[in-house]
Amino acid sequence: MGMYTGLKLDVTLHETEFLLIKPALDFMVGPQDAKVPPECADHPLFECERWRGMFFSSSSYLDKDFEAPPKLVGNRLTVEFNLKNYDGEIEYLMDWISPFVVTVHTGFYQYEEMIGMVPVSLKDGKLEIDKMHKNNRMDY
Repeated sequence: MGMYTGLKLDVTLHETEFLLIKPALDFMVGPQDAKVPPECADHPLFECERWRGMFFSSSSYLDKDFEAPPKLVGNRLTVEFNLKNYDGEIEYLMDWISPFVVTVHTGFYQYEEMIGMVPVSLKDGKLEIDKMHKNNRMDY
């Protein structure tokens, strides 16, 4: 943990069930001066210090593929960001939204020391990082 880590995710969420987390997602993709909704209390993601601005985080350490404004259009969520994943924010985010994901249109994960991006897919109702490629690190 602590190296720059990127997530590129474009998912369709369950049409009605995602309404349970919509206020939190609206907050995360919207102006950061908004009041934190109560839905942001019942998951470890929201105990992480930097969860509020994670969708807007970027660095020069990873490819520009991980820099785009977040979008929530209807029940489709698109995020591309990278940050120092100190508290496991990315894994917590994937765990939090997994029960609401119906389709993964695009899913990639990259750790600073990896060669290329690793696929993220939906397996048995959970967003997962392809373990076969996860340890594909650069040799110095």
